[in-house]
Amino acid sequence: MNKTSISVLLFLSAVLVFLLTPFAGMKDISLFSIFSQHPDEVATEIFWKIRIPRICLSFLAGSVLAVSGLTFQAMFLNPLATPFTLGVSSGASLGAALYIWSGASFAVLGIPGISTFAFLEHFCPFFSFTALQK
Repeated sequence: MNKTSISVLLFLSAVLVFLLTPFAGMKDISLFSIFSQHPDEVATEIFWKIRIPRICLSFLAGSVLAVSGLTFQAMFLNPLATPFTLGVSSGASLGAALYIWSGASFAVLGIPGISTFAFLEHFCPFFSFTALQK
């Protein structure tokens, strides 16, 4: 199989998963119960307000993670470059640990302080690595 056919197969698999996943869960939902003239209100609420947003968010999160990995690899011209091998994940963990150790408790624009510390601390290994690379 060539790369194009593999890409098409993966894309069709993702579309199939995206279309079938909302109907499976603790409460099985049929297509008829959502789009009939007298739809089941509970099933409709579960489908549109819980399952569809979760599936869209999971595809978005996966896409963002893939793009961030690609960015690391393209920036450092290294196919093995990941946030783990470069220390960015460890820097973020250090920021979260410092927040917990300090006993601080705050939020910035509704974002918890632990996430803010982790986000700010992940820059330290990243910038030091880029400075050393040049």
